[in-house]
Amino acid sequence: MFLRMLEKASGSTRFAVGALIYFGDRLLLVRKVRAMDMSTAPVAIEPEWDFPKGGIKSNDRDPLSALLRELKEELASEDFVVRAELPDLIFDFSNEVALRLGCHQQHTKMYLLEYCGDPNALRPDDDEVDRIDFVSKLEAVRRASHLESREYISRVFFNQRSDHSGVLVS
Repeated sequence: MFLRMLEKASGSTRFAVGALIYFGDRLLLVRKVRAMDMSTAPVAIEPEWDFPKGGIKSNDRDPLSALLRELKEELASEDFVVRAELPDLIFDFSNEVALRLGCHQQHTKMYLLEYCGDPNALRPDDDEVDRIDFVSKLEAVRRASHLESREYISRVFFNQRSDHSGVLVS
């Protein structure tokens, strides 16, 4: 199934994985300062807060192995336990990002993970991420840079959506 999904992918959709990761009652956010470009090395971007996510590569066995690879690359840790599969996150890229990536949409397979290690041991381990922070779920809604990320966190944890500023609305 997984390989067929990738084979069917046209140039218009990027397939990715992502996770909402908690430690106690806090949610993990990463500050990304570089973004992957499908044709070259990562490119510098304005810093943005988000939950960990990244593209599925052709040599990944399945979405979960892709996620665990991404977490090891970005956070230098394997101390995660999968607690649930979450609804997929699908969003359209801006024209600028679409031109850079060569696709217009991202389809992200999402998971809920618990971090079981020492939160002080987590550290950025690649060029894409420069900070890691555990914050309250409400602060995660406020801090997430992208509307689709704020809305996703709001739906999962509060069964609500958020406005453009991160304020929860009914």
